[in-house]
Order: sequence, then structure tokens, then C-alpha cells
Amino acid sequence: MSGFAARTSPAATMPFRGASTSTGQHSIIRNPLTRTAPNHNQRLKHYKTHSHSRTHSHSHSHTRSHPHAVSAAATVAAAATTAAASTAAAAYHTSTAAAAAAIVSAAQPSSTLEDFDIPLPKFSRGSKENPFDLLIIGSGPSGLGVADEAARRGLKVGVVDPRPLSRWPNNYGVWVDEFEALGHDDCFKTTWNKAQVYINNDDQLAIELYRKYAQVDRDKLKRKLLKQAIDSGAEFQTGSVSSVSHSLAGSVAKVGDQELHAIQVLDASGHRRAIVEFEREFTPGYQAAYGATIEVESHPYDLDTMMFMDWRDGHLSPDAKDRNRKLPTFLYVMPFTKNKIFVEETSLVARPFVPFDDLKLRLKQRLQGLGIKVKAVEDEEYCLIPMGGVLPKIPQQTIGIGGTAGMVHPATGYMVSKSLGQAPVLVDAIEKGIKMHMQNKDQANATAVSKMVWDSIWPDEDKRQRTFMCFGMEILMTLNVDVTRRFFKTFFSLPQKMWGGFLSWKISSLGLLGVGLSIFKSASNQLRYDFVKNALPYLPSFVKTFVQGGNDFNSKAWAGLYEIMSELRPAITRQQRPTKTAPSAVSAAVEENNDFNSTGGLAGSNPTFKPITKSELDFPSMILNPNKEATASSGIDSGPPADLEKIEPPGTLTDDREWIRFQQDKKFEDQPKIIDSLPPLQNKAEVDVVVAGVGPAGLALAGALGRKGLKVGLIGPDTPFTNNYGVWVDEFEELGLEHTLVDTYEDALVSCDENGLVPVGRRYGRVGRKELREELLSRCQDSKNVFYYPGLVSSTKEEGAKSEESDEVRRVRLTDGSEFTGKLVTMSTGHNRDVLSYEDGNLPMWQTAYGIEVDMPGHPWDPKKAVFMDLTQSDEGLTGKSITRVPSFLYVLPDKDKVFLEETCLISEVQVPFDELKRRLYKRLQRMNISVAQENIIEEEASWIPLGGSLPVIPQPVLGFGAAAGLVHPASGYSIVNSLSRAEEIADAIEEGLSEKESQRSTMAWTRLWNSENRRKMAFYQFGAGLIAKMPLATLKEFMRAFYALPGPIWKGFLSHRLSSPSLIPLALLMFATGNNDLRGALVGELASPAGIKLFQDATAPVAKQAEEEADTNTDRQTTATTAKESFRRGQISDGNIPSGFRLDASKN
Repeated sequence: MSGFAARTSPAATMPFRGASTSTGQHSIIRNPLTRTAPNHNQRLKHYKTHSHSRTHSHSHSHTRSHPHAVSAAATVAAAATTAAASTAAAAYHTSTAAAAAAIVSAAQPSSTLEDFDIPLPKFSRGSKENPFDLLIIGSGPSGLGVADEAARRGLKVGVVDPRPLSRWPNNYGVWVDEFEALGHDDCFKTTWNKAQVYINNDDQLAIELYRKYAQVDRDKLKRKLLKQAIDSGAEFQTGSVSSVSHSLAGSVAKVGDQELHAIQVLDASGHRRAIVEFEREFTPGYQAAYGATIEVESHPYDLDTMMFMDWRDGHLSPDAKDRNRKLPTFLYVMPFTKNKIFVEETSLVARPFVPFDDLKLRLKQRLQGLGIKVKAVEDEEYCLIPMGGVLPKIPQQTIGIGGTAGMVHPATGYMVSKSLGQAPVLVDAIEKGIKMHMQNKDQANATAVSKMVWDSIWPDEDKRQRTFMCFGMEILMTLNVDVTRRFFKTFFSLPQKMWGGFLSWKISSLGLLGVGLSIFKSASNQLRYDFVKNALPYLPSFVKTFVQGGNDFNSKAWAGLYEIMSELRPAITRQQRPTKTAPSAVSAAVEENNDFNSTGGLAGSNPTFKPITKSELDFPSMILNPNKEATASSGIDSGPPADLEKIEPPGTLTDDREWIRFQQDKKFEDQPKIIDSLPPLQNKAEVDVVVAGVGPAGLALAGALGRKGLKVGLIGPDTPFTNNYGVWVDEFEELGLEHTLVDTYEDALVSCDENGLVPVGRRYGRVGRKELREELLSRCQDSKNVFYYPGLVSSTKEEGAKSEESDEVRRVRLTDGSEFTGKLVTMSTGHNRDVLSYEDGNLPMWQTAYGIEVDMPGHPWDPKKAVFMDLTQSDEGLTGKSITRVPSFLYVLPDKDKVFLEETCLISEVQVPFDELKRRLYKRLQRMNISVAQENIIEEEASWIPLGGSLPVIPQPVLGFGAAAGLVHPASGYSIVNSLSRAEEIADAIEEGLSEKESQRSTMAWTRLWNSENRRKMAFYQFGAGLIAKMPLATLKEFMRAFYALPGPIWKGFLSHRLSSPSLIPLALLMFATGNNDLRGALVGELASPAGIKLFQDATAPVAKQAEEEADTNTDRQTTATTAKESFRRGQISDGNIPSGFRLDASKN
């Protein structure tokens, strides 16, 4: 019988040594720290956590048709569009896994889930002299189904499980017709006559799916399957299998000190992957869902209809909506009564998976948006399903079924029907094999039997189907929410036979091609292009595997070519490296076990190895007390960690959002209030330019616009500057802001190797937050044209002219209901990107830092020199993939009797927790014999900077400036000088643009910000940032040593955005020439990676665009004076090393 669901009980799924033998135990899997959501540190109270699983069942049908030759284009079309269909399927079935579902995501069962009181027949055989024909590991639905089928045919069957009588905590949802075909329609608990799907926010009507759906009575199903297996003659033993060995005669399973002999051993233990062998690394995508059964005051759902998918996201906060755009989720609802429903927030498929805390936050906002008031949370569910990935090694002597045999639908997550249908097929092969291969002394050729079994459950046609679906899954993971919605709408417009067959794994490989082509035919040209483009990297491996009916589909782009090339190193490198002692197998296993929870299911990890029973955020507390945030115990303002040697798991740390709120909410009474410095902006006022954001960038731009005589409406919360800014003195002198520096240092020091701290030959300074704010506010005051309103912008909307004489304007609405109109709106809101639109592309990387300013008379640092970067590590010798092993450095700004100390992670793909950086800083100080008393801490700081990522869509009617416009240096984190230096230039462009139509007023400024030259430079910077983020500590040190050994104008120009794109090429060549072989290998590997390809594309695309623009210009010689002036200004910026805003003598630097 099949592995029934995404998850079953721990007892059914953990028959291995070291596995939990009690469904009452909590087994914690930490959420991964993802780039899209740094929510990873809050503790969860022990609530009941049942597990709800939307299973998919079908009558198994073997198709023996052979694939016809099809064109590559058709194959791409089919696979690509299948991805859309797969999205639909994947979406709807977030919870299926094998019999051993506890391994996938078994939720913590309530204490009321007692074991069944059913007598079990004990083992009467299993010795070498009297072996079983079939020994089954796991008593989930798959295991019990096979046990029943095999015992009824007269085979001697034994089942091993830690708790074979435990109750399954999963709730299962199935299509009624498919469960009826399996003979289990007597096990329904609730049924609905139809299902429905919502696609877009403005949909008034749902898509109706006229197909009955049901919730399975899990207790009834378990009793039924268990009783049938017992009645058929199967025997049971409580225990955990630790290993299995094989010989020609059969296999031996170790259960404690006992050896159990059998001709065949069947692994029905789910996704643990501990017994069945795999040919290569298992790299699936992951479907993640968080759900809860809740009691509510009321809800909007029809009791006769279940909500299959709700893709609407109008309820989400701006930051959550941005995450949803890249990693979409949907709502799944089972309405039971007028006051009780099951709700689940589901991610289709992602690698790494969407964190459960993110799913909880989205679900909370969704329920609030629907107006659903929750009175009680009865149980919770955590669902995590590995989808796709390589099949087990075929053949091998251990046979498998369910999740461990790769029977999860790669594009939907469904598995139950595939597994249930394979039970008789599997037993047929075992029975036939034993009879055919009986030899002397009544021994069977067990090796030959296992081959027959594997060939029967994975014939070539089924492998082709699975390859097609894996291909679609890879494309699926590249889709944003808009493309996903469009394809779902198309998918469910197909005949039910098509979409139902795809979801049910009932279509042959050629039928799948037909489904794909049907969708592709109705898609727009743009969507066709997007799918073909996303399919190309996987097409060679797909075609080869599909035609051969093999098990070789590679889930890595271009069959892993990038990874292979990036690992190439000159032979001399290997010869020069000192020999190291290889870690023991035990230490390697410990290392992997320590790290896998942080990877989110990336290569080399198995986040489904243990049951997931909780995550950090407390959903019941959040939803029952909506005005109170669920938080962990705070590490803020709490002194040094108690144990500096212990690297705490993320789940025990302070939520980084708490640190960010702490930083944003700081009060500095010495800084002037904006409301006391500028005249008020009256509600409904009309201005020339609305500037949203009152940080350094916003104030600088407002002042520059005001000095041009433009009326400026400045909007933002009246909060002080809270961050410490460090700058190069020469840059602030060029801006005329040297008087705002409160500390200046005659040099900056770096330490990259054994030579210790060495000077770089450039003065460094610390900006006075009060002094800078006063200066920028005074510029606004002096202009007499800047007016202020304290508030937050929620939306902007274009409005037509009120009369023929008046201009078109854009209306700005604030969260408090106030409204203003301006000819142009500029967002200078830092890292808040809610109003602006951004290109699809890279997610940002992160620079994080934790710092303290301390009264410390007699400290060891020279007050005349800043320590810019000390790469000595607080924890020497640590290796591995965990986020806590990302290198960081010490940054020091000393004064005579006090010092500012900061532990900084320069760049990482995943945010390093602030609590971990705090531990590292105090550990570093301890190694330096420096102690810090809590009462001597003047200020504690948490700095969080997204680096790189997608640029704004250019042009767009609303203008961006500062960090909101992407002006943060991706490889250093610098932005303040770049923003301040460009304020005058952008103000010029805004002034000129105001004479244009409303939709075009921002175009000149956008072009000035991101002309072709600047986009080429940004491509280079982002490439460098990605390179640095991947470097191990030794290579990072060599990179920094080589970087600061470059000629001064080169490295200084790089950090200051001053190098032109042609000048960046010699920089790279010099780094390659002066670096060691490890650094050269890293550079070559990155150039051969997707990042290198993207660098080439981004660097050449502006050139091609510029050539096209010039060609268009040559056809029209009527160039206006304004166009000539603009071209001259662009040339000034693009042709040299001096960006606009710098004086000409800046190049002397």
C-alpha cells in the first residue's frame, strides 16, 4: 500500500535508532534564515500541533506508450506550461508524504491522541533459519497497505515500527472520486460538493471546480488498514531499524541487538532517506504550509464549498506583499461549521523553503483582511514536503515505496494514490520473483527479486512522467506571483479531464505534453518567452532523461556546469595546499546535523530529517491578541551573553525585527525636531514636489529643490538620525560637510593577514548625527520653500488637470488620511520600497552589524586611527555551511576615553542574527582581555543594510532617491555620500522635468540616476558583492589584502562610486594578478557561474540600448536644445571618474 500522506505519525515514520519513539516529544527544526524575511528568532509555546495533510489519491494506471520525437520547442513549451499546471497542483496539495510522514513534517500531536487498543500479533519468525518473505519498515498507510496485500497472497510479512498503534495526527484532504476508486469512501469525515479558486485581488467571482472534495477520518482509516493487515496475517514488532545489510540470499535488519532476516526489506519510512540509497545528492524543491483549525465568530465561506486556492494578497502589508511577489503563497480552507474552519497558508514550491514564521505572519494578515475574528486555536499544522529531486538508486536490494521511493508528485506534492496504487504492483513483483528465482535449499535470489520490484514500480514510462514534472517544477520555482496567477487561470480553464488528470498523475508522458501545449497555445507571447527562457537551463538534461526514460534529470541549471567550473582550480593550488586531516565520519555527520536547519533545504541538507513541530512565532498568541507582537526573550540591552563559547541556534535568539525596531525607536533629544524647524505643510496643500522620507537623502534633496525656488512638501515621521555614519574625510570635505564630523582620524587601519593592523593612507571620520541633521535642516530652512508634515505615505495616484491652464498632478495619501498633491513625487524612504516598482531579478544580500559605544578609559586603540576592518575572527577554526560561520570583522572608532566597537558581517546571502554578532563581539573582547560592564555602555546599535538586489523599474512616474533608488554600494554598504553628492544633480533633472507631462516628469531624473554607465557599474558592483558573499575566510582575507594593495586611486575610487566602468576592468585584472591561486580560482569560478553570465548581460545590455538610441537619434536630426544639454550632462558623468556632485579636484584623491 502507498505512503498515504505528506506526513503520518512519528511512530509510523521513524523506525530508526535515534528517532523519536514518542509522539508526545517535541522535535524542533529551526526555520532557515532567508533573504526575504529575517524572522527567525521567536520562541513558540507548547500548543497542540496536529498535522493536516491534503493528500491526493488516484487509481494507479500504467501506460506503456513510448515517447515520440518532439521538437525542442514543443518540449520546452510543454514542460514550461506544465510548470504552470504543476503550480496549480503543487499549490493545492501542500501536504502529502509517505507512510513515514513523521519524517516529513509530523506535527506535535495533542496529548489526547492515545494509541489504539488493538492486539497485535507478535513476530513468530525472522531468524536466519525462518526468515520473513518481506520485512516492512514503517506502519503508515504505505506500510500497512503492502503488509495487507502481501500477507493475503500467502507471503510471510513482518512490520517494524517504534509505535505501530499510534494515532495519526494528520488531517487528510482528497478528491472524493479518487478515494472511492481506492475503496476508502467509507473513511470520509466531511465532504464538500465542489471546490473554488480565487486568482486576482479584483476577482468578484471564484473559479468553480465541480468536483467533490473530502476530509478523511484519519482514525477510521488507520483502524481499517491496521485491521486488514492483521486479518491477512501480518506480524508486528515495536522497534527502530538502525541498519540493513544484504546478501544474495536476503537481507538482515538490525533492531537494537536483534537481527531480523528476510528475503526482501521494504523501506516505507517516508523522506528520512536513511535506508534506501540514492545515486547522487538529493536536491528537491520544498512545499511548505502552516495551518490551524480555528474557532471563529463567523466566516465568509459556503459550507458546501471548500476553498482550494485563494491567491489574493490585497490584505498583506507592503513588505509582506513584496515577499509574496517573489515567493507567492495561497490560502486553503476547509469550512466545517459556521464557527469552525481549517485554514492553511501554503507555499507552492521553493528552494530554500518559505519559513514557517513568514507563513504565520501572512496567515494572520489574511485572516484580519477577511475580517475573521478568531476565538480559539484548536490545533496547528506544520507541513514540509520534498518535491522532485533524484530517484533512489535503481535497482538496489532494499526496495521502497512512498516518499522514500520518490513517489511524491514533483509538481503537486501528491503521493497517496500513487503509493496506494503501487502496493499490488510491488507485491506482484515480489511474489513472481520469489517463485521464478527459487534455488537450492528454497532460497530466493533476493538481488534479482529486488530488481524486478524496482522495474515494476518505476517503469520507463513512469520515469518519463516524473522527469517531465521535475522539469516543470524547476520552472515553477522561477515564477513570480503575477505569472503564477495568469497560469493558474489558464490551467483551470482546461477541461477537467486534463487538469484533474495532471493533478492525479493519471496522464501519460505524451498526455502531459498535450496539457502543456494547450496552456502554451493560449498564453501571451510574453509569457511564452518567459517560460522558454526559464526552461532553457534545464532543457538538455530534460530531453536526455525523458527520451531515455532514465533517472538522470539534473535539477541544477545547465546540468551543474556552473558548479563544476567554479570548483576548478589550477593544479598548483592543490599542490601548494597543506595536507589536512580529514574529519571523521562521526564529526562530519554532527557538522551536517548542526547546519542543515539553517539552509532551508539547500543542497546537502535534509530539513525533513526530523519532525517539525514548532517555529519561533507564537501564532495562537498573535491571532488571539492581534495588538500584541509575539516575541522571544530580548537580548537587547542585556549585557554580554552568558556563554560566549556557545553558538545558539536561531530559534533561541532575539528576533531581528525587535533589534530593528529598537534601532528605529531610539530617542536623541539633542537633535532638532523637524516640526520646530520648518513651516507646516497644510492638509490638501499643492506643491511642486513631494519628498517622502526625512533621512539624510530626503533632507538633502528637499533642500536642493527648495534652493531652486520649487515648493517642496516634505513628509515623514519626525524621528532623529539613529545610525552612526563613518565616512572618508576627503569626501565630506568635497561636499562642504567637514564641519559635521565629530571625530577625525589621520588614518584607517586594516588587518587581513599575519602582519596585523596596517594603515591604508586615507583619513577617516565619524559623522555627528546632530550636526548633520542641523546642517541639512538649515539648508531647507534657508530656502524658505520646504514645508513639513509628519506622517507616512500609503499610496500615490495620478490625477488629471483641473483645467486647461493647470498641470496634471499626483495625489499622495497618508496613512492618517491626509492628502497632498504635487507635480512630482519622490520616495526617499530608505530601504522601505513600498510605493516604487522594482525589476524582477536578484534578491538582496545583507550587511549586518552589532555595535556598542563604551566608556573605556585606557582602551588599547590609538585615538588618532580608526580600525576600518580587522578580519581576525572571534571563533578561530570554525568551518561549515551554517549562517553562524559567515566571516565578520571588527570596526573601531576610538576616542580618548571611550570607543565605538562594532562586529560587522560585510556581505552574506542570509542575514547573520544580531545576537550572534553580539556574541562574537564580546568573545573577541574576551580574547583581548577587555571586559565591558553594562553600566559603561553608552549606546547599543543594530545596523541592517540590504545590498544589491533589483534596481527600480525605469522610468516610472514616481521618482526614487537614496537607498530607495538603489544608491547603496552593493559591495561596501556605503550610501550616504553617494546620496548627498547627487542631490543637486537630481534636483536639476527634476526642475527640468517638471515642464513635461505628469507621466514623464521623472524620466530625466531616473535617466540621470541610472543611465547606461551607472547600470554597467552597478552590474560590476553586484558581481563583486556576490563573489565576496561566497568566499571562505581565507579567500576573503586574501581578497582584502590584494584590494588594499591596489594603487590608491583605484581602491578609493571603487569604494566611492568614482571609477568608470572601463576603469573597473583593470581593477579586476590587478586583483587577479596580485592575488593567490585561491583568489584567482574564486574569480574564475564566479565568472563561469550564473552571476558571471548576468554580469555580461547587464554590462552589455546598456551598450546595446545606447547604440539603439543613437541609431534612432541619427534618423531624426531635429535635436532640441534641452536634449543637447541633457546629452552633454550625461557625457560628463559617464565619460570620466567624477560623478555628478563632486568638484573637479576630487580626482586628486
